[in-house]
Amino acid sequence: MEDTDFTVTPRPADLGWNFWGNSARVDQANAFMLKDIGEGTYFADVNGQSKDCYIKDVQYGTSSALDDGFTVSRGTPSNLEITISSRGAREQGAVADADGLPAAGVWVVLVPDASRRAQDRLFKMQTTDQYGRFDLRGIAPGDYKLFSWERAEAGSWQDPEFLKPFEDKGEKIALQEGDQKTQNLTSIHTKTPEPANP
Repeated sequence: MEDTDFTVTPRPADLGWNFWGNSARVDQANAFMLKDIGEGTYFADVNGQSKDCYIKDVQYGTSSALDDGFTVSRGTPSNLEITISSRGAREQGAVADADGLPAAGVWVVLVPDASRRAQDRLFKMQTTDQYGRFDLRGIAPGDYKLFSWERAEAGSWQDPEFLKPFEDKGEKIALQEGDQKTQNLTSIHTKTPEPANP
């Protein structure tokens, strides 16, 4: 195997998507070592794989840690094994505004079903190009909703309170490994926040 730029980062389950912790580089033998990890529950984030890859499985010791993460306890080192597939699904299409014109520079976000929203790795997002087009790749199999908003702050879709009023406006999509699908969207109107009364 050629030298790799894979890195593995443990992300605490109780911290948000913008957490950056200690990372470990994967060596030529596909091995890595995470050091100085405090007690707690973590998800494994992997960076450096190609756009079509996704994390297929995570094993911590003898337990699956893909959906619920892995729990580190003091004095009990254990093996963490991550399986990556290069057959991630792909979702592409275009976004139009309310007048049917290409919506350039708006967010398109693929949101996993409610039971899997604690897993940051399952969210896929991108801003549309000048023609309103998007191309999301490396998607793990599962059920999702596809959204596009006129205005949204980056990461706001991981707040349940932000998503709640839009749940019925997302396009439901079921994806299997290796799927390639096309879905065109109309961007969702988001109200401009009104100034607070003095």
